[in-house]
Amino acid sequence: MKLKFVLLGLLGLSIMACESYDESKSVEEMRKARTEYVQAETALKIAQAAYQEAMAKAKEIENAFAEAANAVELESLRVELEEAKARLEAKKVELEKSIVEQQKYIHQLEDELLSNAYNNYVLAYSGWEKLTFDLLDKESDLGRLKHDLAEAKLLDENWTPRWKSQLESASVRLKSELEELKTSLTTYEDLKTNNEWEDVLIKLEDKKVQLAEIEAELNNKTVEFDIASDSRNQAVKALMDWASENYISSPIVSGEGIVKFAADFNTHKAKLATDTIAPYNEMVAAKTALSIAKPTDAGYNVLQENYNVALNNYNEAIAEYKAYNESVLKSQLAALNSTYIATDAKVELLSDQLSTIEGKKDAVRNEVNNLGRLQFTIETMVYNQSTVKNALDNMIENTKNTINQIEEDIIRKAEDLTKIESGDYDLAQAVRDVEKDIAKIEFEIANLTSKVETAKSKLDAAEAKYKALLDAA
Repeated sequence: MKLKFVLLGLLGLSIMACESYDESKSVEEMRKARTEYVQAETALKIAQAAYQEAMAKAKEIENAFAEAANAVELESLRVELEEAKARLEAKKVELEKSIVEQQKYIHQLEDELLSNAYNNYVLAYSGWEKLTFDLLDKESDLGRLKHDLAEAKLLDENWTPRWKSQLESASVRLKSELEELKTSLTTYEDLKTNNEWEDVLIKLEDKKVQLAEIEAELNNKTVEFDIASDSRNQAVKALMDWASENYISSPIVSGEGIVKFAADFNTHKAKLATDTIAPYNEMVAAKTALSIAKPTDAGYNVLQENYNVALNNYNEAIAEYKAYNESVLKSQLAALNSTYIATDAKVELLSDQLSTIEGKKDAVRNEVNNLGRLQFTIETMVYNQSTVKNALDNMIENTKNTINQIEEDIIRKAEDLTKIESGDYDLAQAVRDVEKDIAKIEFEIANLTSKVETAKSKLDAAEAKYKALLDAA
């Protein structure tokens, strides 16, 4: 009896089924089975020919028997006819045996074909399943990488502008301090050249006055800066509140505001459209139920109320969808961005001014300290001019060293700013690294997608062949 297999659907076919199924015979055994089948087929044809020949001989004798004229001839033909019939019966037995033998090999060969087709089907499914799982894993990895990229970009967008602003502000402060220190150095060198020690006290008092003026200016500028910072913070909050209310996830870019919002607009509008579907279906269902009922039926008032509620919910959803006006929202955003940009620019300007004043204050305070120590030396060493000169030489040397350090610091900050402008810093590299990983995995996904499609075609062909053999079984 032929093998019977239960056709397993693709979703039901499992790895367990693959592992528990006995593998079909080897190719060599299949070739042997086909050879035996051919031999049986040949034997059948020979037996059929012999049987046909025996039948023809028996017919010939029967005809001769009918035409015989005497008893002797009849008896001889009767004997010959009996012998012919016996031979015919023997040939019939041989023929039937050959038929049975051939049918056995036919069944065996068909079972082998069915088994082989099933095995190919299972292997094709396993191949397709593995590639599909690999593809799903890669797509999952891609989703994770896109999330990582969004985080890396957000960190870069939020941190880099502040870092750049701090570097610029520090550079402004250092340049201001450097300029003032160079003036101080000139003062010290002039004192050394002219030996006009009485001028030291005058210069000291002048510098104290200048320092007091600078500190007063710094206090006033700090108040301006704090007010401007509060205004910018309010502008930032207004932008963030507006973004939250309108489902905008884009960050606030320093000096620009919210600039990436089109995708968020479209996504939310599509969501609002989707949100009208359920209320619409509920309203239609309530209306249908109400139309079937009669005012005199029990519970009619409940059906009427259900319809009124459903209609109101639908109208609210439609109204919210229609009220979503992108041009109006863009106009609102433009106004908020304008306010933010203005306040941000003012803060940046005041920040530079504060840095300039602070740098100048540091240098002037340093000069006040230096002149104060020099004046003390002059007053205590009035009869020892060499000590005064040594003190002045130290002031000059220390000031030169400070100037060199500040100049080097300015150069380093300029290099850091250049790196930021060119994207040569860790956060930007982190973004590029994730982008490279995404490009790589997208290529792998495209390659796997092609392989999955090819594997699915092979699976469909194997399934069709197996089902055809199963239907014929």
